[in-house]
Amino acid sequence: MEIIFSKELSETDVNHRLAIPSEKLDKIAPLSLGKKEPIVVIDATGYQWSFLLSTRNEGKYLKPVISGNEWRRFVTERKLRKGDKITFYRETIENNEERFRIGIELIGVPFFLFGAQCVLFKAESACTTSMFCCCFWEGAVLFWGLL
Repeated sequence: MEIIFSKELSETDVNHRLAIPSEKLDKIAPLSLGKKEPIVVIDATGYQWSFLLSTRNEGKYLKPVISGNEWRRFVTERKLRKGDKITFYRETIENNEERFRIGIELIGVPFFLFGAQCVLFKAESACTTSMFCCCFWEGAVLFWGLL
């Protein structure tokens, strides 16, 4: 499995469309200006999302984006926020067929436990989901563990 790109989500990514680094477009699907193509992306639960890949013209470069109802539903169902991280993967399966996977890493949710400040993290790679907790007391890490 190959990582195509990882990025921290912006306000625009979460509320409108996901901007993809221009240099990564050919690793997903070669498109010309104005073309739209559905791409199937599998999350850690095995659910297949049908995102709409298209390009916009900004200056002399094509700007690839993922948009549409499925992208917005993915953001809503996964409770993605600005600052969360996503990773796109490409894997080759039987008959040299390629498919895409998506992983997410949610930014920490702070809480207090016996006076110590703690942060809970959730990460979904292409195939697994993990929960981590990190607790601090006066700047020192008290606990870091997989839940």
